[in-house]
Amino acid sequence: AGRGDLLTVAMQDLVHQPYRREVCPLLGQLLPLAGRSGILGVALSGAGPAVVLLVASREKAAEAQSGVRRALEGGEPAELLLCGLEAHPATCASLISPVATG
Repeated sequence: AGRGDLLTVAMQDLVHQPYRREVCPLLGQLLPLAGRSGILGVALSGAGPAVVLLVASREKAAEAQSGVRRALEGGEPAELLLCGLEAHPATCASLISPVATG
């Protein structure tokens, strides 16, 4: 239905993410970005420590990247990979090379 705004709520995980925030420090820094800077949702990727952020569109990628950099400024170094998703078949194709933060 094109309701990307619903991902902000749908991706909130109250079962295991609160307990993993201590061992996945990026999660606590990035969760507040959900619903801001073009970022639709934020969640742990698998068991962590990677964090996945879903961005509204390719056009919002630069805004999202800036938001992530500000959130991680002065913290632990992190690698930011921007990927695009395709519906048929679902793949992750890197749009840019990895960017180090911190």
